[in-house]
Amino acid sequence: MFWPLDTLWLAVGGAIAVAVLAALRPAQSGSRVLFFTMLCIASSLFCYSMGLIAPDHPTKLAWNKAEYATEPLVPGLIMVLALYHVRNQRWLRPLPLLALFCVPLFAIGANWTNDWHHLYYKSTSLGSTGVGTYLRRVRGPIFWLLHVYVLSILGLAAGLLLKHWRHAPRRQRRGSMAFFISAGLLFVLDSMHLFHFTMEQTLIMPYLGATALLGLLGWAMLRWRLLDLAPLSRSVLLEHMTEALLVLDKSGSVLDFNQKAIDWLGCSDSTYGKVIHEIPGLSQLRIDIPKPPALSLRVGSRLLRFIVAPFLDRRGKVAGWVLLGRDETREHEASLALRAAYTDCARALQQALTQAVRVQEEEQRRVGQDLHDSICQDLAGLTRSIDLLASLPHPPPADFQPKLQELARESSRILKATRTLAHDLALTDLGFLSFEDSLSAFAEHAEVWLGISVDLNLDDDVSIRDKEVSCLLLRIIREAVVNASRHGHAKKVWVAILKQNSNLLITISNDGLPLPPKDKVREGLGLRQMQMRARLLGGTLTLQNQPPNSVLLELVIPESLLLLPAEDRVREANISSIPRTTAPYARDTAT
Repeated sequence: MFWPLDTLWLAVGGAIAVAVLAALRPAQSGSRVLFFTMLCIASSLFCYSMGLIAPDHPTKLAWNKAEYATEPLVPGLIMVLALYHVRNQRWLRPLPLLALFCVPLFAIGANWTNDWHHLYYKSTSLGSTGVGTYLRRVRGPIFWLLHVYVLSILGLAAGLLLKHWRHAPRRQRRGSMAFFISAGLLFVLDSMHLFHFTMEQTLIMPYLGATALLGLLGWAMLRWRLLDLAPLSRSVLLEHMTEALLVLDKSGSVLDFNQKAIDWLGCSDSTYGKVIHEIPGLSQLRIDIPKPPALSLRVGSRLLRFIVAPFLDRRGKVAGWVLLGRDETREHEASLALRAAYTDCARALQQALTQAVRVQEEEQRRVGQDLHDSICQDLAGLTRSIDLLASLPHPPPADFQPKLQELARESSRILKATRTLAHDLALTDLGFLSFEDSLSAFAEHAEVWLGISVDLNLDDDVSIRDKEVSCLLLRIIREAVVNASRHGHAKKVWVAILKQNSNLLITISNDGLPLPPKDKVREGLGLRQMQMRARLLGGTLTLQNQPPNSVLLELVIPESLLLLPAEDRVREANISSIPRTTAPYARDTAT
């Protein structure tokens, strides 16, 4: 025949090829719509070509009906593609889509039943030119209704795509432009079809239009990544992420970003192609090392935590980078508020413990003073009375004399023990002696009172001047020595107070019985009081067996905390992190 007809067959093959290409795209609704669109175009071009080479009027009319069975659906499918591309979910529901295809379906039915009502074509006949015969048609009202609908739909689709193109990211503008040109080209072709052109022009227009349309869509799918996962990921994932996302090439230049990056980092169209270090606030990020660490950055009023991950190609080489930034401002503020609340609670607990210990110390001093002023005085008077009776000029009977002497010795012993107890309760030595002298005085009292030898080892660099700290340390040492004598049956106790690095180390060991197994231990009042006083000092108290057969109590106190008041030590020492005694002294009881 003539050369435009041969190229129409090539256009049919091209439409089928683009349809197959669309079917091989990832599972996205837009790719399926493009697949059906290409099938409709291929079917209409094939039927159009067969109608041109048909020999008689009935055959040409049959091919014309077959052509118009799919051609009116193409503008509606182009509109659906535009809706998918601009992510307009409101019109992608069943009822709006049904309304969109009502006119084409009505026109197809009217064309197939035109022999009954002649509303689509008023009449049809054969015409001839120098290149062959063609079907001459007198258009009816339904024909004009269909083409008014086609022009309206294509115009709306073009306007929708143009509006989206103005606001779309640069990576999406090529796809928007491809759909816009397709809708515009169909609009121009249909407009020209409504005018009376010659047969040659009527043949050339479908050839040129089909070739341009198919070539544009095929190129867009192969080179511009049309209808791959990029539009779907941007609409469903990237744009709705709660994190800021930036995509970089292997040299660190920005390729893409989402809406959160625009809001938080101020990214704009001018950001494309910039190196990451040129973006304000992100100059500290490192992408030139194999495994960049996560980094928290202050960007304006936000605290953002960025994670850098590489994109690897098939050979395992870095092809790009992705930066994921999470807003940790609220978490950071909540953490600060929680830390402040914890510090306040810990300080209140510390103050309560300090006050309780102070009240306990005052009560012990009062009891010790009362013992010294009342019972000790009474025992002293009783002792003097017994001595007076024993020294009378007319002594009682001889058998009564030994009993008086024994009673005097017992009274003197009780008086001495009571004075020692009163002395230990009141800690009267701290009123006029230093900590070292008070500790030495206690060691001498312990040898007389408990019958236990106390070996002291005080480092010359250790100097304790605070009276309250001295009182707490003396109470802990006294309780440990008393427990070693009464419950461990020890004969000798070693007390060492040393300076170790920046800590004050106090160790108390004895030669008594070892601690019982852990399943048989119980925590007594004395050990709880030692732990409470250790916490007030900001230290760590541990008690454990020491080979071969001794018990070791160890108290470690940061030296810097001893210079602070008891209420402020919680700022430097976390009370909740102080471990409990590893092996409580099961034989400890109230003293």
